[in-house]
Amino acid sequence: MKIAIDARMAETRGGIGKYTREILSQLSEIDRKNQYFIIVNKPSNQSIGRLQENFSIFETSVTRKHYFVKDIWHQLFLPFFLKNNHIDVYFNPRYILPYFSGSKMVVTIHDMIAFLYPEIWPGVSGFRIRQYIRISSKRANMILTVSDSAKNDIMRILNIPEKKIKVIPCGINKELYNPNYDKSLQNAMIKKYRIVKKFILAIGPMGSRKNHDRLIQAYSNLSNTIKEEYQLVITGEKKGCYQDLLKIIDQLDLSEAIIFPGFIPEKEMPVLINAASIFIFPSLYEGFGIPLLEAMACGTPLLTSKVSSIPGITGNAALLFNPKSIKEMADAMNKILTDGELREDLVEKGFKQIKKYSWKNSAKELLNVFENFNQ
Repeated sequence: MKIAIDARMAETRGGIGKYTREILSQLSEIDRKNQYFIIVNKPSNQSIGRLQENFSIFETSVTRKHYFVKDIWHQLFLPFFLKNNHIDVYFNPRYILPYFSGSKMVVTIHDMIAFLYPEIWPGVSGFRIRQYIRISSKRANMILTVSDSAKNDIMRILNIPEKKIKVIPCGINKELYNPNYDKSLQNAMIKKYRIVKKFILAIGPMGSRKNHDRLIQAYSNLSNTIKEEYQLVITGEKKGCYQDLLKIIDQLDLSEAIIFPGFIPEKEMPVLINAASIFIFPSLYEGFGIPLLEAMACGTPLLTSKVSSIPGITGNAALLFNPKSIKEMADAMNKILTDGELREDLVEKGFKQIKKYSWKNSAKELLNVFENFNQ
């Protein structure tokens, strides 16, 4: 079979970028039989790593331009590319498919944030995303998603039959995310980012859905004793809601207690997670939540929201709270920070839970989807 994969998101820092990179890497390891055509932005970088000889790279520079130009590329150039190369299956790890194509179409819809939280994607941008998701869901021969929760949202909002959707969960890179980083490396990382105490770790991006405003208020409600012992560290690029968060911190007089180290390179992130006393993930909605796996794999006690996909991903390996309740979040932080037995129990349960997730298994399931079209 000839399989084309749109890998342009592989160079991005978010969850879809990581999903694309890991899936490509694992497909390259397990499939030496089919011929792959990998579409990347020009100039291509090293984000997708080295692939096997049956993987060919095709560069395009058009998609770095205006939305209108991108749409022309998707609807005119891409169908021509697929037809000219006799592509059997086209897969986009994002939500965009061409209107017309002779190839079988597979798309991953990771979540329904654009519909459930339209304020995150206002104006033309949000309208475009929602339209593409609607059209792609109808055009696709198979829709992939990453959790049962996301599947239920897709079925309910888009009125898609269950038989057209397949859940393939995300995985975890256990070579990178593990508890085996020694103390000297952790201490060097702490020093680099000017962390001076034990710390509670949360991650970005700095968007309203990540709920950092309530997290900061919950942290402020902790006892002075706990705040003197633990800093709050929130990673992520300093954009989005960052300035609003600084205003809240200034109002609460917490500028010495809360640190924003900015974007953390992926090779450094597992070291920082290992060094953290606890990992908190207060998101209002997730299609999956890869950082949950990363915290469990590193052996860091986890507390997180009891919404959307999250309870199904963590099982009994996390302390859950209502993310809209500042009091409940503060109580959960207080409980986990003052109960050593609870922390140890969550870590052990996390190591068991993480065994359910593997990028290799995800790639195998995806390959089965491709090959089912050839039967």
